[in-house]
Formats: sequence, C-alpha cells, structure tokens
Amino acid sequence: MGTIVKRGTKHRAVVRFAGKTLTKTFDKVRDADAWIAATETDIRKAVFTPEGFRNELTLSEILVKHRNEVLALRPYKVNLQASLMFARQFEGVTLSQMTHAWWVKAVSSWAVKPVSAQRYVLNIVSALRAAEDLQWGVKVDWASYDAAMAAMKRQGKLTEGKPRDRRVSDEEIAAIKAQITDLILPLADIIDFALLTTMRVGEIARITWADLDQRRKMQMIRDRKDPKRKAGNDHEIPLLAGALDIIKRQPRTDARIFPWNAESIGKAFAFMAKLARIKGVHFHDLRHEGITRLFEQGFAIDEVALVSGHTQWDTLRRYTHIKGESLHQGPRQRRAA
Repeated sequence: MGTIVKRGTKHRAVVRFAGKTLTKTFDKVRDADAWIAATETDIRKAVFTPEGFRNELTLSEILVKHRNEVLALRPYKVNLQASLMFARQFEGVTLSQMTHAWWVKAVSSWAVKPVSAQRYVLNIVSALRAAEDLQWGVKVDWASYDAAMAAMKRQGKLTEGKPRDRRVSDEEIAAIKAQITDLILPLADIIDFALLTTMRVGEIARITWADLDQRRKMQMIRDRKDPKRKAGNDHEIPLLAGALDIIKRQPRTDARIFPWNAESIGKAFAFMAKLARIKGVHFHDLRHEGITRLFEQGFAIDEVALVSGHTQWDTLRRYTHIKGESLHQGPRQRRAA
C-alpha cells in the first residue's frame, strides 16, 4: 500500500487507500519507511477523513465495507446493490445518531410495502451485526433498534413476508421441458437434479467432480447457504434415486459438474416457463417441491434435513403439508406401508 519516490535528495512517502492518497517528504529513507508503517497501522485501526483520523465508522462506511469484505466474498448470489443504495441514503450518519426516532424516520422514508421495508431493515442490520462480529470498532444501540422495530410492527409499517409454498406439478415440469430446444445448457437434467437433490441453483452450478463420491453415492456441497454460518459450511448429501445417473451423463469439460452460471440457469428456466404459459413459478420452487416430495415418500424430518441442509428442523415442518383429516387414516408410516 505504501511506496517511496526519490525526489533529488528527498524521499517522498506515498500511501494510497480507498481512493485517497497521503504523502509526506523526508530527508532519510528510513524515516519515510517508518512513516508509511505508522500510517498503515493508523488506517487499519481507524478511518481517514480530510480533517484527519477518527475511530468511528459511519453507517454508510459500514455498509460499503460489509458489501466489499463480506457479501462480495460469499459463494452464493447476494444483492450487492442494496448496500450501496443505503450507503448513499445514510451518508454521514453516525451510530450514535441511530436512535429510536432515527429508525422510525428511516423506515418511514421508504415508499415501499411493509414486507419490503422489513427486508431493507434486515439488510442494514446484517451489516451492523457483521461490524460487531468482525470487530470493526463499532457499538450499536440495539435497545433503541428493538424498541423501534416493535413500535413499527404494531403500526403495520413492518411485516415479515409469507414463505412461498408454490408446488410444481409433473404436468408443469413436462410442459417446461417441452419448450427446451437448441439450448446449450442441459436444463432438463438440471431441473430433474434440482428436484432429486433439493439443491439451490447456485449450489448446482458450484458442485465439482472432485467432491463426488460415486462409490458411496454422495456429493459434497461447499459453503452451503446457512443463516448462522456464512462460510465453511460444507455439507455432504446422498444422491437419491437417479441423481447420480444425471451426473454421470454430464461431459467432463470443467472442474464443475454443471459448468454454467447460476443466473443463466434461472433465466433459462423462467423463459421456458413463460413459453409454456406457466405463471408464478421460479427455479427455487423446485427445491421446495423436492423437499415436499421427500416427505411424501415417507422420509422423516431428520432424514430430509440430511438432503436439504436445514439445521433448524422446525423450518422443515411447513413442507410437510399435513392435513388434520389425514390422521384418521393412521400414522404416515402405516399409510405408506
């Protein structure tokens, strides 16, 4: 980060960071080296402004830092633009200014539905939590935040969205596949693979031949998405039914089994669904459908979790679609038998 430029008998020390340049001229090169080392240490500890160094990051700086150093490094797709949008809106806001009244005013300034407002808040909170966890030298007034959130939920300004429970029928899947012609990526195989493995599209596009154990019929998914563990969440899943056969017929042209961009797969699926005149279906619905079908086959919650990667079993209960009247027929295991 630091360099020394010789100017005649003088030595000009230069430190560049975050689009800024600091310089100072010395008679001796060792003094220039010492200044560079001290300046770089100060930069790591604090934030530079035209007025000098300060020890507190602003909300805007936290959001940008979180985007560049946390979100951008995640293996799965995240919305990087949202952080920049909020960074512009809250430029100059210090954490000490984020009182109960500030949160209410901020949320009220968004001309969006309560569900979207809730998502906006979680985007900001995610950055603040990371700033604390990664020891960026910040202190958040969570008591004011909690009180403001409770008040706005009572007023109906914030609400959690309902989880999608869209099922994808065999007829819809067949209709979508019927539209696939002259497509380079093996979308039909990817659709079937998603149903059998319950993988997210980003996970399908990321799995590798090196992580495939054909003898045990197991596939390792690296850095699987998890609400608590942001990285290093490697998860090995069983390749049930014909999932391994689908893998075997893929050409080995890349280290990845399905060497395609996740976004391209999702867009291709959406386009084929549009051609088939099927509304309200997304690629991620295949994961929901695959999980639901595992329950219909009689697998228990802990067994399904081994495939889906859910660490909270309560989250899986919504996939079971159990109706009260079905209990008159006896336990599910007896009905399956």
